[in-house]
Amino acid sequence: MDDIKRSFSSHSENSICKCLKQCADFQRTGMDFNWWVIKPEFRLLSEEEIRAMVSPEQCCTFFSMIAAEQRLKDAGYGEKFLLAPQEDDDEDAQLKLDDEVKVAPWTTSRTYIQAMRGKCLLQLTEPAHPTGCREIFSYVRVPRKPT
Repeated sequence: MDDIKRSFSSHSENSICKCLKQCADFQRTGMDFNWWVIKPEFRLLSEEEIRAMVSPEQCCTFFSMIAAEQRLKDAGYGEKFLLAPQEDDDEDAQLKLDDEVKVAPWTTSRTYIQAMRGKCLLQLTEPAHPTGCREIFSYVRVPRKPT
């Protein structure tokens, strides 16, 4: 359990235990007491099976997120600035974000999805245009009401 808690340090022990209950039993008595034991019907996936579950697009998405996170950290943004506010209706907070945070992949993806659902509007170019030469769309959220 200590190895698992170290690997998933952002999760509480209770949430880890809930996940473990799907594939293992906690032995309180007997020869293997105070240990998690894998259920007999549970089978760990092979590396090939895991690779088949991950598409190239998902892999690119993951590495894009890691690269953007590192760029923000290198620019001096702390953990609290890495994520934009999650509330759909918090347009004031969205407007106060720095341009670098506005164009992070997780922010633009969420904003695009919200726009397709009709929950917000998009400003496709400037001020937070990622290339600076208008080669791609920036997908920055703008308020519905004019400022």
